[in-house]
Parts: sequence; structure tokens; C-alpha cells
Amino acid sequence: RLTSTPCVVVTGQYGYTANMERLMKAQALNDPTKYNFMAAKKTLELNPNHPIVNELKKRAEESPEDETTKELAQVLFDTAAISAGFSIDDQVGFSKRINRLLKQGLSLDLDAEATQETIEAEEVEEEQPAAASTDEEEAEEIDADAAAPKED
Repeated sequence: RLTSTPCVVVTGQYGYTANMERLMKAQALNDPTKYNFMAAKKTLELNPNHPIVNELKKRAEESPEDETTKELAQVLFDTAAISAGFSIDDQVGFSKRINRLLKQGLSLDLDAEATQETIEAEEVEEEQPAAASTDEEEAEEIDADAAAPKED
């Protein structure tokens, strides 16, 4: 069933679908205990032939307590859940893990922070009136064309 993806999250035949779970959670007077019995049991199916799964398995066997390997496995599960239509519980954590992977992929320092470049207020003020006047001129041209009498 899996050919090109490393994993997929599937649900059983009975219980809510991913979309129904999302709708039930969004109800105004929602009580989580009411829908827990109908929540779908999620199953993570791995593609044992996929290179990502093979590399994660190798890393987990070499050093089971490595934080990077744990984060990669969590990202793999979260992306599979999102692809299946489920919402993830720890969205902030997911975002941090993705940003960390992006930093690693771009060969950036993992502790690098964003730098603030100050833009002089004069430059911003000079750019805005020029753009506004161009838009106003275009609007006047359109109004002039619309107001011109049509010749028969």
C-alpha cells in the first residue's frame, strides 16, 4: 500500500473519521469525554523499504537516546497525521521541530537567532507616496475612459 511515502496514519473501520473528529472538537459546548469512545484508533503504518524509515531505524539502534532522532521520528508521525487530515496536539512543538530541521538543512547554527535590521523611516515614507500616486493616476485614467461619451 505504501510506495512513495515513508509512513501513513490510518484509522479503523469504526469510529470517527479525521474530519468528524475535527468537527466534534470544534463544537461550542464540547465535552472531550463524550467523543473519546468514538475517536478513531490511529495506526501508523511504516514503509520498511523507504530510505527515511531505514535511516531512522539505523540511528535509533545506534543511539536510542539521541534527541535529533526522536525529533525526526515525531516530525514523521506529525506529518503523516496532518496528511491524513488529523490535527496535531502540539502545534508549537511541531513548528519548532520543523524550524530546527530547516536550520540543519540550510547548515545554519541551531542556536542562531533572527537579526533585526532597522529600516530608516525616511525610506519607507518615500516609497509609499510614489506607489499611491501611481495607483491614483491609473484610477483617474480608468474613470476618464468610463466617463468619455461613446460614439455610435
